[in-house]
Amino acid sequence: MAAPAATIVHGTAVTNAMVDEADILITSLEKSGTREKKSYKGLNGADKIWKYVNPIFTLSFSGYVSAFAGFADTMAGTAVTTLANFLPATPTITQGFDSSEGIIVYEDPTVTENNEGDLPEISFTAVHGPFLA
Repeated sequence: MAAPAATIVHGTAVTNAMVDEADILITSLEKSGTREKKSYKGLNGADKIWKYVNPIFTLSFSGYVSAFAGFADTMAGTAVTTLANFLPATPTITQGFDSSEGIIVYEDPTVTENNEGDLPEISFTAVHGPFLA
């Protein structure tokens, strides 16, 4: 008898494209694109022009540490050369951001360990500045 399928889907559904990163078993990933907004007011005091500048793309990760290497042992502020969840080929552009442009910086790593024998948990962000070199 064949083993049962872990998941059965009927109909069309968006699949989760999330993958594990270096030495981290990813449990959640939040992607957020933003820009700073500059407002210009007319003589009547009301906004007349909104200008959006400085695009930033942030990926916020949570997961379990499988080894204290890779992202689990990287210093905050380090430039990241590659992220499995933000590669040029998968997809080329995410929310208008192209990972082949600019740089990605590793920020805010937090590791939580426990005394119950569970794997340590980690959360961190990776910030993409498309115009940085």
